[in-house]
Amino acid sequence: MSVWRVEWLRLVRTPRLVSLLVVFTFLGLAQPVFVRFGPQLLERMGGSGGARVQLPPPSVEQALPAYLGQAGGLGMLVAAGITVAACAVDARYSLSVYYRTRSSLVAQLVPRLVVNAAAAVAAFTLGLGAAAYETAVLIAPVGPAALARCWAAGAAFLTLACAGALVAAVLSRSVLAGFACVAGTFMVLVPLLGTVPALRPWVPTAAPAGLLDALPWRPAVVALTLAAALVATGLLVARRKPLPRH
Repeated sequence: MSVWRVEWLRLVRTPRLVSLLVVFTFLGLAQPVFVRFGPQLLERMGGSGGARVQLPPPSVEQALPAYLGQAGGLGMLVAAGITVAACAVDARYSLSVYYRTRSSLVAQLVPRLVVNAAAAVAAFTLGLGAAAYETAVLIAPVGPAALARCWAAGAAFLTLACAGALVAAVLSRSVLAGFACVAGTFMVLVPLLGTVPALRPWVPTAAPAGLLDALPWRPAVVALTLAAALVATGLLVARRKPLPRH
């Protein structure tokens, strides 16, 4: 049985694929609902004596970026965690010896990265379709060009996150440490870089400003370029990495 088929079976026979599909689909269905009925929900929760919160009228420009923002946060964490767990071949000594005495670490990592990254993008695509459907039903139809731009931005960001997860899995000695590294990078460091005015147009994000009018190409290009560099770095380190000591 090939390594590719083993990884595919590992994806579909464990909760990994189900977790991705559930999280992204839920986010896609929930965000347009909140955008549409958010003012009413806040009004009911606030009561008659509380401060009133004014929200802009519901629109496509709010609904789809809301999904992209959540997909780039919670969805990204789920995708990165699954990828780290899949690529952390050396996390357990016995399994590491078993795998690496039968094929190289690089040969083990490539199918794990590709299968899990593809699953993350596929789940994101399903969630985007759910978000577009809910938006069309509750607010207004979504144009195909805007939908394509949303997909390109989100898929590029998730690809970058999975590439970062590969590097973290190769360099870390445990799944938890690798996941913490990825989470800290994409939830803390990357947003901090986005606060710098000179860097803001280039910082990768799942929901760049003005996405529905035109594709901000700079964050997408930076995300894909960094993803390629991270994959190359991770595989180079893996090629030279010795077997872990017991």
